[in-house]
Amino acid sequence: MQNESSEREWLATGDRPRLPATVFYGVLLAGVLLGFLACGGAAWAYLEAGEREPTGRRIWGDVAKEFVVPIALMIGSTFGGLSGFAFAVLWDRRISKRSSEM
Repeated sequence: MQNESSEREWLATGDRPRLPATVFYGVLLAGVLLGFLACGGAAWAYLEAGEREPTGRRIWGDVAKEFVVPIALMIGSTFGGLSGFAFAVLWDRRISKRSSEM
């Protein structure tokens, strides 16, 4: 009985096992957070090192330093989310492939 209920969690429409939506979106969110933290930390470390100040052109020259961390956070979140999505899709396909071989 307990095995039957856990088996139902892995089934989407039809008889093909799929990755549950909560796991899928959890992996995606984990990718976003890891990218956010990694790029944010790298940008912060870059500014703290102070070896080379970011420069801008014309009117952006005096505020270029203020854009480094927010832009790094956005880029890290974007690519972290994309990598999390790719990992979740590959994991879902692996589950489906393994069940079809049995």
